[in-house]
Amino acid sequence: MTYIEQGIKYMQDENYEMAVKAFNDAIEAEPDNPVGYINFGHVLAHLNEDVRAKDFYEKALELDPKAATAYYGLGNLLFEKAQYKQAIRQYTEAIDLGLTEADVYFMIGFSHLKRDDFKLALPFLMHASELSPNDRDIAMQYGLALAELSQLDEAYRVFDGVYKSHPTHADALYNRALCDLFLERTDEAIKDLNCVLDLDPEHTLAQGTLMQIEQILDQQ
Repeated sequence: MTYIEQGIKYMQDENYEMAVKAFNDAIEAEPDNPVGYINFGHVLAHLNEDVRAKDFYEKALELDPKAATAYYGLGNLLFEKAQYKQAIRQYTEAIDLGLTEADVYFMIGFSHLKRDDFKLALPFLMHASELSPNDRDIAMQYGLALAELSQLDEAYRVFDGVYKSHPTHADALYNRALCDLFLERTDEAIKDLNCVLDLDPEHTLAQGTLMQIEQILDQQ
């Protein structure tokens, strides 16, 4: 097992101290290999040492200007600072250099969502969902973008899929209920909202929505 492989295994096991050591050993063994610097940057970013992480990503790009994963790492640092427009540039550079995993498309879409630009977010979230159809986090954000653009039938389908795959996912069920509500399927919405509260009695959004529905029905 190489130092890089050891470091990745330590990262997966959340043993960050040993991951740092493994990636440092990788850099010492191959100082001209950008992969060690990129992975060291990932550990530092996870430990919220953003300045040092940025240095390692930039060192990787000095060694290999086409190191797509380094651009992805820089994008994540900018995203965490709410610098979404700048983050999108880094993610786009990563894609242009050949990084085509679901995560990078998701992060571009999510960055657009954070800027309330739902139309721009939608195609990236859709593609991320196609690349990783079982990722519920991607699916939830995709569904929210669809709902914001009033594509309620499709949003319902997405939230329904998440809920059926994860029957304890209260937020998926809540958002499915909202789709029902806006599609004027009030009885179904009420049923779903009560199920949300069965799953999570402290779900304040479901409580508030159910209360509003009951008040409207009482006035009719």
